Amino acid sequence: MSLETIKLISIFNEISPEGLSESWDHSGIQISLGSKSIAKILVSLDMTFDVVNEAINNQVDLIVTHHPLIFKEINRIDSNNFTEDLIIKLIQAHINVYAMHTSFDKVKDGNNDRLAKLLNLRDLSILKPDEGEKESGLGRIGHLVGLKTFDEVVALVKERLSIYAPMNCVGNPKALISKVGICTGSGGSMIAQAIKMDCDVLITGDVNYHDALLAKEMGLSVIDAGHYHTEKIFVKNVADQLKNRLQNKVEILESQVDRNPFLMI
Repeated sequence: MSLETIKLISIFNEISPEGLSESWDHSGIQISLGSKSIAKILVSLDMTFDVVNEAINNQVDLIVTHHPLIFKEINRIDSNNFTEDLIIKLIQAHINVYAMHTSFDKVKDGNNDRLAKLLNLRDLSILKPDEGEKESGLGRIGHLVGLKTFDEVVALVKERLSIYAPMNCVGNPKALISKVGICTGSGGSMIAQAIKMDCDVLITGDVNYHDALLAKEMGLSVIDAGHYHTEKIFVKNVADQLKNRLQNKVEILESQVDRNPFLMI
């Protein structure tokens, strides 16, 4: 069985409305190869050569990623450029590409809601709501089931996200934590908002030195669980939502080769 691309894009927008994307973002269709019927979709966090080869080997018609393949303006196609070489290979293999980026970070049941569920947070609200919106925005705030020490929260994050390496953290290991802010991906810029909202801790990725200093001075605990680890949950989340909506009309695959580019040495 299969579906037309235009019908699939409508379903993608039900899951992650493109209109919710940040103004600088490029969510939505990235490579469109006409009205070809789609029989098989691969879901991946990133677009890499390994992912493209995986798609080709599995005869995939469309790849859904979180991070957009095409982010900056392209004035020419040069196979010596990483992104443009990927574009060439995808077009040659007749594979469409669609990205659900900041729209999926913001939307109900997106990345942040999935992380909140994994951490069993209660009484959820939005860390930084979109203007005029009640159910969309960046990050989430929730409460733990009972007080935990900062050390215990760090251990919980490692367990639920399958992190087996040290993480950069800011805070007193014995501090008591109840109110939790989360922002999947790169959320160092959300530290001031987490402080404003009286969070005890912010769980995110890509926290830089000066962000960490600000958090420490203002008494906010921070767990930098990494960009990859806070967003790898995208793959199963989107795959599950697509399977639920498509009801076996299209085969959905989860990438088995998408990897964290960082190694702990």
